[in-house]
Amino acid sequence: MRKLLLSALCAVAALGASATTATFTFTDATIAGWGYDVPASNAGTVCAADKPLTADGVTITVAQNAEITNEGQMFRFYNGNNGLDFRCSAKGVGHTLTFTASENITKIVFTNAKIALTPDTGTLTSGTWTGDAAAVVFTTTGANTFTQIEVTYGEGGGETPEPEPTVTEYETLTAWLAAKPADYATIKGAVTVTGQSANKKYTWITDGTSSIDIYVTADTEYKNGDQLTGIKGKYAEYKGLPELVPENGSLGTATTGTAVEPKVVALKDVTTAMACQYVKIENVNLTGSGSAWTATDADGNTLTVYYNANNFVLELAEKTGTTLEGFVSVYSTVQLLPTAQIGGTDGGETPEPTPDPTLTGDGTEENPYTVADVILLNNPGTEAWITGYIVGALNYNNNNSLEAETSVNTNICIAASADVTDKAQCVPVALPVGTVRDNLNLVQHPGNLGKQVWLKGKLEKYFGQPGMKETSDYSIEGGVAPEPEKEVASLTEWMNEKSASNVTITGAVTVTGQTADKKYTFITDGTSNVLVYSYEGLANEYVNGDQLTGIKGAYSVYKDMPQFVPVADTFGQATKGTAVEPAETMIDDVTPAAYVKLTDVNITDTDGTWTAAYANGEQSIQIFNGRFNIELTASEGATLIGFGSVFNGTTQILPTEEIPGDSSINEINAAAQANTIYDLQGRRVLRATRGLYIINGVKTLVK
Repeated sequence: MRKLLLSALCAVAALGASATTATFTFTDATIAGWGYDVPASNAGTVCAADKPLTADGVTITVAQNAEITNEGQMFRFYNGNNGLDFRCSAKGVGHTLTFTASENITKIVFTNAKIALTPDTGTLTSGTWTGDAAAVVFTTTGANTFTQIEVTYGEGGGETPEPEPTVTEYETLTAWLAAKPADYATIKGAVTVTGQSANKKYTWITDGTSSIDIYVTADTEYKNGDQLTGIKGKYAEYKGLPELVPENGSLGTATTGTAVEPKVVALKDVTTAMACQYVKIENVNLTGSGSAWTATDADGNTLTVYYNANNFVLELAEKTGTTLEGFVSVYSTVQLLPTAQIGGTDGGETPEPTPDPTLTGDGTEENPYTVADVILLNNPGTEAWITGYIVGALNYNNNNSLEAETSVNTNICIAASADVTDKAQCVPVALPVGTVRDNLNLVQHPGNLGKQVWLKGKLEKYFGQPGMKETSDYSIEGGVAPEPEKEVASLTEWMNEKSASNVTITGAVTVTGQTADKKYTFITDGTSNVLVYSYEGLANEYVNGDQLTGIKGAYSVYKDMPQFVPVADTFGQATKGTAVEPAETMIDDVTPAAYVKLTDVNITDTDGTWTAAYANGEQSIQIFNGRFNIELTASEGATLIGFGSVFNGTTQILPTEEIPGDSSINEINAAAQANTIYDLQGRRVLRATRGLYIINGVKTLVK
């Protein structure tokens, strides 16, 4: 075996140094390995500079823009419908990603749905950066979503470098639209800006053959008539509206040209095929108010007119025989985004404005919006008061289902009546940490179910539907329901209750372990073992042997793992007791939250997935090292100590200590280094730190 290994190393040396590619994938295991909590469904975990992302010798350090405080706009790991990804929103401008490696970086490939980055060196084209630098810093200019990042570094050994990716070019916008390029492609001819929204998110262009909407928060203000050349973008579609998504979130500098006049069209001829065209519709009757208007021609044909001050600021008025100018848009159906209203008659003096007949409330505390109002308004982003009846909470661990009896304390749902069970007829309301959550959540106060509540916050999308975030004030019918008092004597009784409401365990429990972030605390009372999970982290640090009495919490399950969710993020001071020794256990007998010791196991690492198994291969268990983050070593006949866990039906062990077995691996101190050192991938390194290396042809464990 040793001869074969030396032969392989000699072959590697003969080939010379080769380029190395590090691949960053975003899975539960990888982000946990970087020290991050796995986010719940449709939720995110914010990245931090002190928790860099690492893979095969490459480090990505995330620095958030200090002026941005909204977590949704920060770089984070997001668990969406298609699984985990790495992202920031369109408003997440000014964050940086710094890539470093042991040798110069020559290529970075972003596998993405969206990319808006500017590098400090090299060239970024169609999601691929090329250059030659020890460090590369990317600054965000808009929305980014990555499912994988590949980084190549080191010399290529004289091999022919990969050719630069070819960028497809189209002569006209019509040709580009016909191709619907999924990757960035260039429109060679000049295009003319026909308009730009007030928030600069939407810029409309034409080249005389076709028109399209460019969706990006532009770094420049453009006006009708501005000329742009060599625009590069890829095709996207939203609710039936074609869009051009530009590379790097930038359109470049414009030259001044001749303003484009709107095309006069008949209302009956406005269809989705005219999307993004700048048009004028004459002699129509306009009725409506707020954001919802309707244009009607003499033959009774109608067209939806959608007004939003984020698009264009103007005052619409109900008139007959009026003229409208604007952009044809699509939101599942055709509509007009008005830029101007010209002329028309209203039968005399301008009447006093009348309330929108489709809205019951006006969003004030005295006249709050109803649930139907909130759904109709469709996330305007404004702060308002709303009212409805509490009908449950959405459980992100159970496909966002609506639950009247729930273990979720982070949101409630309100509806028009207390008997609604369809979440589509509800408005989900986020309950931020503090008084609002403490008094309204259904875990502590199940008696709040069915009560009418009045809430103040921002009307924004939540759980994919019209909702409320940043909830800051409330009142509730009859006052907050008192928290029910229920007691059991032991953890086993508590487990059997499976109560979504808080239950007090009167007997003493003993802490068997706690993670460094204090989010995961393991307890036992001799009858059962339970994981205590605190999203914010418990206020107190506990060690093995600490005794706690009278703890109170609710039963919950995450990915098949039972959890004790405490009523508050503190259990108070513990009394000192006797430390609990791990129970020597067979692999197949490992149970959730049990403190166990596995002996005489072989520990292996297969592409980052660690496993403990007996030599005969009859029993094995997955090792998840994302909680205590110890240094694992592949070895035979080892002893592994840790806590049992379950993730999506798979039993795991969360290791706290490994005692390597005798696997014929030499051990030396890091200070005693030899001159010829390779890592296990056959790459020559100058100095070994900690871990397994090939030193002078011998597999060696460096401590």
